[in-house]
Amino acid sequence: MKTGAWMQFSLGVEQPEDPTFGRIEVTLWPDGELLVAGRQRGAQAVWEATLGPNVMEELRVALRRGGWPRLPNHTIISEETLAVLEVRGAEGVERAAFDYYTGMRLSGYRDLLRRLYEVSDYLIYGLGAGRERPRPEGLSAPRVHPSGERPHGKTA
Repeated sequence: MKTGAWMQFSLGVEQPEDPTFGRIEVTLWPDGELLVAGRQRGAQAVWEATLGPNVMEELRVALRRGGWPRLPNHTIISEETLAVLEVRGAEGVERAAFDYYTGMRLSGYRDLLRRLYEVSDYLIYGLGAGRERPRPEGLSAPRVHPSGERPHGKTA
């Protein structure tokens, strides 16, 4: 049974007024196993994949470079741009909510968000939608669960 995620990231809203927008949730374990849950236009699915050790180290370095969990005070533009990031470490779980576009302007956070978005975009809008997109470097074994059910035993 897989429990105790190293990182969880979410972006978007649960019930948006405009159904073209949705929500992504990324759950990442220390061994590189990854779950991406996507909700859009009333449908949802879950994708599994694995991130290689180099990508995992890249994410850890990005967090350190960004000064995790410190973020500057800023305005969240809208609910659609609210990003929530939780990271489990030796000290427990640290959590930060921030505006996605502000995060994209911050050293470290920009690299982290780009990588997480690149992976989720490939899984949801490439693999999930059957569109040709290049697989992100370091991502392997992608599979989809169209029902939206999480694989047995995988919880955050």
